Amino acid sequence: MTVRILIAAMSPKFVLLMIASFAVGCFAIEEEKFCQADIVFLVDASGSVSLADFEKALNFTSKIVDTLEIGPYDNQIGLIVFDNRNQPQFHLNQYSNKQDVLDRIKETKYTGGGTDTHKALDYAASTSFTTANGLRSTAAQIVVVITDGKSNDHAQTELTAQRVRNKGVTVFSIGVGSGYQLEELNDMATDPDSSHVFLVNNYNALPQILAQLEKSACKTKPRFLCSGQADIVFLLDGSSSVGAVNFGKMLQFVLDVAGEFMVTSTDIQIGVDTFDGHFRHRLDLNDATDKIQLQRLVSGISYSGGASNIADAVQRMRLESFKTLAGHRANVPKVAIVVTDGKSNYTASGSVVSQTAPDEDITMFAIGIGPDAIFEELSTVTTDAFSHNIHWASAFDALSGLVDFTAAQLCGEIKSTKDAKCGPKADIAFLIDSSGSVGPDNFKLLLRFISSFVTDLQVGPDNVRIGLAKFNSRPYSEFSLDKYSNKSSLIDAINNVEYSNIGGTDTAAAVSYLADNIFTDFNGDRPGIPNIAVIITDGNSNKPEQTEAAAERARDKGIILFSVGVGDDISRSELNALATDPDNRHVITVEDFSKLNAIRTAFKVQACEDIPEILPSQPPPATTTPAPKPDPCQDVISTCDVYTQYVCSNYPEWASTFCPKRCGICTPSEPQVVPPCENKFDNCTDYGVSKCGGSSSAWAEENCRKFCGYCSPGTQVDMTLNKCVYKGQQFDQGEKWLDGCDYECECSDARSGKYVCYNICPSYYNLPRQCSLVKQQGKCCLEPVCNFDLSYNTTNQTRSCVYESHSYDAGDIWSIGCQFQCICLPGGSYVCQSQCAQYDPLPSNCKLVRRPGECCEKPLCEFHTQVGVLSGSGGTSGPSSTQSDQPDQPNSSPGLQSSECVFQGQLYKQDQVWYDGCDKRCFCDDASLGFVRCEDRCPEFLNLPAGCSLVRVPEQCCRLVYCDAPATFSSSQSGSSPVGAVISIAPPPQAGLYPTVPPGYTYAPGQNPNVQTITTSTAAPSDGKKDKIDVPKLSSAPVEEGSAATLLCEADLSSCPHLFVNIWSADSRNLAVCTSQFCGGSFNNRPGVDVQMVESGSTLTLQNMSRDSTHLSTQWGCEFCGGSQVLFDDFIVYAKPENPECSFTTEIDRVTNKIKGVTVTCTTNKVYPEAQCSFQRRTNNGEAVTMAAAVNYTHTSTDDTPVYYTSRCSMSATAEELGEGTHTIQGYVYPDVPGGASLVDSLVLEQSVTIKSEAQSNGSEKTGLSSLFTILSTLIILITTQVYG
Repeated sequence: MTVRILIAAMSPKFVLLMIASFAVGCFAIEEEKFCQADIVFLVDASGSVSLADFEKALNFTSKIVDTLEIGPYDNQIGLIVFDNRNQPQFHLNQYSNKQDVLDRIKETKYTGGGTDTHKALDYAASTSFTTANGLRSTAAQIVVVITDGKSNDHAQTELTAQRVRNKGVTVFSIGVGSGYQLEELNDMATDPDSSHVFLVNNYNALPQILAQLEKSACKTKPRFLCSGQADIVFLLDGSSSVGAVNFGKMLQFVLDVAGEFMVTSTDIQIGVDTFDGHFRHRLDLNDATDKIQLQRLVSGISYSGGASNIADAVQRMRLESFKTLAGHRANVPKVAIVVTDGKSNYTASGSVVSQTAPDEDITMFAIGIGPDAIFEELSTVTTDAFSHNIHWASAFDALSGLVDFTAAQLCGEIKSTKDAKCGPKADIAFLIDSSGSVGPDNFKLLLRFISSFVTDLQVGPDNVRIGLAKFNSRPYSEFSLDKYSNKSSLIDAINNVEYSNIGGTDTAAAVSYLADNIFTDFNGDRPGIPNIAVIITDGNSNKPEQTEAAAERARDKGIILFSVGVGDDISRSELNALATDPDNRHVITVEDFSKLNAIRTAFKVQACEDIPEILPSQPPPATTTPAPKPDPCQDVISTCDVYTQYVCSNYPEWASTFCPKRCGICTPSEPQVVPPCENKFDNCTDYGVSKCGGSSSAWAEENCRKFCGYCSPGTQVDMTLNKCVYKGQQFDQGEKWLDGCDYECECSDARSGKYVCYNICPSYYNLPRQCSLVKQQGKCCLEPVCNFDLSYNTTNQTRSCVYESHSYDAGDIWSIGCQFQCICLPGGSYVCQSQCAQYDPLPSNCKLVRRPGECCEKPLCEFHTQVGVLSGSGGTSGPSSTQSDQPDQPNSSPGLQSSECVFQGQLYKQDQVWYDGCDKRCFCDDASLGFVRCEDRCPEFLNLPAGCSLVRVPEQCCRLVYCDAPATFSSSQSGSSPVGAVISIAPPPQAGLYPTVPPGYTYAPGQNPNVQTITTSTAAPSDGKKDKIDVPKLSSAPVEEGSAATLLCEADLSSCPHLFVNIWSADSRNLAVCTSQFCGGSFNNRPGVDVQMVESGSTLTLQNMSRDSTHLSTQWGCEFCGGSQVLFDDFIVYAKPENPECSFTTEIDRVTNKIKGVTVTCTTNKVYPEAQCSFQRRTNNGEAVTMAAAVNYTHTSTDDTPVYYTSRCSMSATAEELGEGTHTIQGYVYPDVPGGASLVDSLVLEQSVTIKSEAQSNGSEKTGLSSLFTILSTLIILITTQVYG
């Protein structure tokens, strides 16, 4: 615990006991709790306190200090005594060691006089708790007022104490004796009084309240108020659609957001404007100098009503509210936030922002409330090109849930007032938690924190470099240290990192990835430059021991590790194990993600201490090579290399005893030296491939290593290529690619050609019974969908559809705050149902979370997932480019045949696949170049649960997973089954088959007959009751530009017990509801949008779809019967080919005058996406079959916005491939979308050609010119053409 203490007067013995208890309690009572506090004691030195009591107070203070660690990153102490004047003794940051503090306390003099407590409180608020005097945003701020009498001015004391509390300071008040006034003590203290106000009759009674005070003090947490400088203006919708009650909720929202900031004339200033049909300037930036004034002024703003003109209001606000006369300060960031519930009654021409002068650099945010707020309109207000600054509240009552999120976003724009001395050069990598417990909203706040942090740095290729990776069940590299050389592109990249929630927190794998991949020279790491890694997580890793070992290895490489823990589920001990020592400088904790930006300045100060302004000179290279340390991982016998992995697997006890290194049972401490991939002889081709194997294999491996394919993986690559090669395609360093729905791969080391591939679809460990894996349209993997038991409250109203003097028609829906949603039924009555469901107990991996701006808490589940990982590389083998004379050759034989790969003396044809023992699976990717690619035959599995490990099994090449407790692994792979997609379970161990545990391996004890593997989706076990509904299915066919798109949400409604059987949403905002008979809601009031009930469920229709429509960036949701929501954001919009044409040509053999083959070429001017072509033929009027010939494509993008393509395709077929007879060839051109050929009139060409047999040709053979004329005439007759435009 770190404590800063400022002492300003009162009962000595009591304060000693309290602070000692506070300090010791936070350390010893609960190891996981980390307390850090700035404590100011206001000690009464008035005439009612005797000199003897005052000296006891000082002695008491000294004893407190003596129990604490004192220093800039530990406990800091300040002292103030007061009577009718303030007598500050020293501030929080004045002394950095314990003895100096103790000596200074002894020098404090007694004063005597009156009791002006309010002056002491005012001094603490305005002077003591400032950054200049040692205030830390990461610490809890505490004031302890100790007095034996009442103050001279009760009203001022109460008001000033409120100012102190508004700064985020927790106030304790202690009354000693009989002269205090209880009402005044209560007014000073933080609520509740029961835990912040203490009374004792005399000094001897202080120990009686020790335990209670200790408990209260240790519960005090930092407020993490955002401090710095910014001028923030709120622009609030005051139009008629809002109403007076809801307008009051908007004003309270302003006050609540302001409560998260340090509001003063030198820190954050708040202004307020409103609008209806007119712009109304309500509050200048400098009108309120603290939160008390701000609350009084904001509460007095009146509601106007009227029309809504957002465009005019935004322009007026930008031009008028940030002027010097309105309180704006020069060189202070300008921030504005627009809050509205609906569409403007006035149409603005173009973007609101673009109509304002470009030098008005105001950062704009917007909040839309309810279903009528229009995204397109709000997007014209904000200054963010990616719409990160637009937020939503489902109702006015839900604004309270947006307070922390909004404050955090605004805090990211604050200008720091504390200058951190940071050196000019550093390589900094962020490793951020993207697991299921974080959630998409918190992930946005995390990215905002990082982008705000780098804003203050000197980013550049020769200055500070930034890299970023995220992790959950596996690590993901977002960008390397040398990817971005300027701050603007770097911040854009940070803000556009996508949240990847596949569950789990494999911190160990992530930290290893950090050390082995990010801080490497080929990914931008520079020698001699500080390496700093910042790890941000909200939970514990699944295997703490491995995480600690990975962190130690990273630190041994010279990487300085900072660990930032967020929330209540973090492990302090694990954060300490991750971080570089000392922990108090490299470990930071915050209560939630919304507080990250509040510690930005403090974190930068700490980080900059590891970035020296002048880098130390590099030591000269060592002149002698140190003797290698003995490697404990050694084989006992010298012939281990002759044994295969079969021996390792089937004789494990023998393998672990005699060949642990060869069998991979132990890991060598030093990397093995790999022989270079080269031929010793220049004429290896003369020996031929036959001399590469058999009895000559040892000779070939020694002398013709490259030619015969004996190079180790990764060494046979052409080093000048500097790329990874995968299935014939080349990739640059750090580049990522997808291999269909099987793997996501990354070029991890282009110099050696090494790549790493992760399974796209994970396995799910012990999926809860309420959840099953379901196929979602447009998604590669099955995804978990859960049906939890829930219930709603429903109320029936028999009176007419009138609520609060507003009349509704049949089908209209309306909300009553966040409590109820109502619908007007046919016949004039209406019925209401609670907005939020009540859930039965959730599985242990799920919790209820209310997303910012939403009314209701909903389950958020973190599934424990596992992912397989493979690594591979490739290179060429075959003939050398040079030849020279060599000694006698062993029985020369033919050389390498064309178009074959050579691997370890064997020839392989194009696309042939083979195994290199149990280690590698190899592919002949390009036989013409002799290019062989080999990758791991057996996957490693990341994020295996505790108690599960990989073990060797007889008769198996690959290790299998063994768990010491019942376990189920469900694969989410759909369709194919690539390596690593399915986790295979090891059978229970049998005596004598498994070796004893060697160093570095941990095998699970016991037997596990209950382990099973599930390779496909399984539904939750039935409990005898019918489920509420089946999981709904949401789908849409591809749609042509300008046409209507229909989303179909299918579900079985036969057993639906809820009033609203269907709810449609857009980006989490409820937009329409349906009963079993009809649909109602704001969709029906919007042009081009319609919702209807159909026999199989419900449809949502969107008119006039285009590729730049916001419909494509919207996440549409369908929910039936209160069950799980299914999301859809995968509309496919296509443009059909414009003016497609095909040409048909024949190739004639000039010697025989016969048709050798045909070629069809098709083009189209304008299509999206690229055109796809297919060709069919009918022989002698038989059935049409697809031609197997390869189709060659050329696609060129146009300059249009959005883009289109000009496509060209061609196909050739020989006469032999066509065969004898008359063939009708058809050419089809269509957009490359699912079912594209059936979506457009795709038949473009139909042409016939006759191929005659040799006998037919000979029978009609003639000579001379007449013969040639006859042949040409016959060709013209035989070839008949039909072309479809």
